[in-house]
Amino acid sequence: MSIDENSLDKLIAESGEGVAIHLHVKPSAKKTLLSLEYGELVFYTREPPVGGKANASLIKYLSKLLGVPQSRIEIVRGGKSRDKMVLVKGVSREEVLAKIMSVVK
Repeated sequence: MSIDENSLDKLIAESGEGVAIHLHVKPSAKKTLLSLEYGELVFYTREPPVGGKANASLIKYLSKLLGVPQSRIEIVRGGKSRDKMVLVKGVSREEVLAKIMSVVK
């Protein structure tokens, strides 16, 4: 599947406090990875959806990918849902877009 920048444009937006990323989480997967499927960012994690483990895995993954401390990443919507909005502070939309495009399949 080719990377569709228009899809990512709708999923990654500049906000007053940083960059908002909309994504869907699939816990208990075989691998941990970020993918673009049918116009949606999907985060697969090996962690189960219990006790915040999948959320912690998402924050850790994004921290490493984007090169920012975990303290600058916050799940602002969907903490107990698979559809989430994550806010990343201290980065530009262009940085986030470039780094996500480098890993999505």
